[in-house]
Amino acid sequence: YNGTFIGSYGNPGPANQHEVRGTGEQVYPIMNSNDLVQASFTKQDYYGDTLIVEVYNNGTLIKQFKTSAPKGTISILVNSTTGKAPFVPVTTTSE
Repeated sequence: YNGTFIGSYGNPGPANQHEVRGTGEQVYPIMNSNDLVQASFTKQDYYGDTLIVEVYNNGTLIKQFKTSAPKGTISILVNSTTGKAPFVPVTTTSE
């Protein structure tokens, strides 16, 4: 992103998240690259330029996310090998 962004990235959980601030193209390595990837990045301006977040695994693009919204945010939680959101089972009880 050509403007300034702030965000966090890493594996899920507060202890595994790293806060960052930057501009331009950045590469942030994930500690456990075969686990889930959680990240959130927010544009710090009102311009319509596109913020792009990409997830790579061993040099292969797994998933790409984009926003052009002013002050736009991209928040993800994906499997680092498939690019898909994790399956979260839903249970119900009957009375």
